[in-house]
Amino acid sequence: MDAYRGPMPRRFRIDRLTSRVGLLEIGGEPAFGRCYLADGLISRLIGLLATSDLEATEALLIPHCRAMHTIGMRTTIDVAFIDDRDRVVEVVSRLTPCRAARNRAAGSVLEANSGALAQLAVGQPIAWRPAGPATARREPPSRPCPPTPGVGDAAQSGRNSRARGSR
Repeated sequence: MDAYRGPMPRRFRIDRLTSRVGLLEIGGEPAFGRCYLADGLISRLIGLLATSDLEATEALLIPHCRAMHTIGMRTTIDVAFIDDRDRVVEVVSRLTPCRAARNRAAGSVLEANSGALAQLAVGQPIAWRPAGPATARREPPSRPCPPTPGVGDAAQSGRNSRARGSR
């Protein structure tokens, strides 16, 4: 029996798995306008697996990580390993699907589209800043529930005996 090769459900895309979005600066200059921070279990576990259409201005930062893999992915990505002082330790360009990479000196991993990390050099400082209102994920406006007719009217007017405490 063949393995299922259809697209992963959209609910597993990285922009739906994490609410932490920020700006990634490389050497003090903005590099990625939407850098997702994978700090939860599910977002770290799935990563970019279901996000095959990552834009050029998007990236994924996985803190407390020294190794990563592209098993199950359909696209080629670039990976940068970052140490605990937020400096680039190693850049792996064009990591194809079903491959793995690791660096023992790393404290975080940055994943982006293939070719997006070509400007990185070993030793460059990396900084992740929380997103402002322009780059934050937009939530749908919450609508209050409309009042139910007849509910609460009797309690306020004193017509309901249970509302006054008597049985």
